[in-house]
Amino acid sequence: MKPIISVVLLSLASVFFAPHRSYETLPNQSKPAPSQLPAPSQLTVQSTKKPDQNDDAARRDFMRSKLMYSQNILEGLTTNDFDEIQAAVRELQRVTSGEKWLIVDAKEYRQHTADFERSLQRLQEAAATKSIDAAALRFHEMSLRCIDCHKHVRKANYEL
Repeated sequence: MKPIISVVLLSLASVFFAPHRSYETLPNQSKPAPSQLPAPSQLTVQSTKKPDQNDDAARRDFMRSKLMYSQNILEGLTTNDFDEIQAAVRELQRVTSGEKWLIVDAKEYRQHTADFERSLQRLQEAAATKSIDAAALRFHEMSLRCIDCHKHVRKANYEL
């Protein structure tokens, strides 16, 4: 089972792992604790607000904040840091809860949103058990929900 988890983590790392510009540290500095990570609203003024239909920059910032928390989950998985995983999942849940993040009001889009929220809940539960295999599997599931939704948005060609 462990070789499978390694392959999953490596493949996900190639997709998600990018330098956190706001968290880069100098050689003798430590990275911030999960509780010190900024909320998306601290990244940009509009990042936790529903992006205006014509505001591509706000929508991009909003999605980047979700990507940042996803990267933090991957980092927690690779370092076996369940506190970091749980903190990043809580932030993703907070950011994606409610109507404010629904960019498109369509049945299919809402279904993708609900699927993503369920995958976050399952990831949170897996992290609480401190099982790296279960958490890695649930992270993979969450990542697939992201990809499915983005494929749907591109295919449906919503006017964003």
